[in-house]
This record gives sequence, C-alpha cells and structure tokens, in this order.
Amino acid sequence: ALADLHKVAAAAGAGDGAGDGADSKAALEALDAAVAALHRWAAKEEHWKLLVAWHRAHGYAATALAALDEHLAKEKGPPPKEKLELRLELLRELGWQHWVDNAKALLLLKYPQSYPPPFNSV
Repeated sequence: ALADLHKVAAAAGAGDGAGDGADSKAALEALDAAVAALHRWAAKEEHWKLLVAWHRAHGYAATALAALDEHLAKEKGPPPKEKLELRLELLRELGWQHWVDNAKALLLLKYPQSYPPPFNSV
C-alpha cells in the first residue's frame, strides 16, 4: 500500500514541476521502514509485488526486473498476463526497446486477442 502511495505522490510531484523533495524523501523513508518491518516477519518471496514496487520507487528498474524474473522462475506453470505486462513495463523503463518489442510479440503469442476473454486473460 505504501508503494502505491509513493507512486501517486511521485506522479503528483512530477506533474506540477515543483515536486517537493522533502515529501518524496519522507515517503521513501516510510516505505523503507514498512518494508524492513515486513522482512522481519515474512520472506521476500512471499511479497514479490511489494519488492518490485520498492525497487521501482527507488529507481532500481534493473533490480526490480531481476526480482520479478526470480519470482517467475520459481512459479509453477505459465506466468499470468499481469506479470508479463509488468516485466514489459520494467524493460521499457530500462530503455531496452529491442527487448520490449520481443516481449510484446511473445505476449501476443501467449495471449492472442482473437481468443474469447476467459482464455486471453489467463
């Protein structure tokens, strides 16, 4: 939840051009404290989405991609479309356009739009 709050705060700060650095720093510190407290109680693998969001909030897109890839490797069965789209966003953040193009093509192969909704959103 704090990662979502930070994302909203960062977007609001970037939108007006005046972005208050103190608010952003305070939000990151609160996020860091919450993640540290969570790590005392649960393994990182149990909350992969928060871990990826934490890395993105700190501007570590490559580390977020590595954490997501590690999670996808441990997952049994084919990955859901949501996770592949998140991977696509991370590749785009890194500026790896050739990887983005390849991931989009593979996403269309795995989840074609011509299938009815229950089958293309698995």
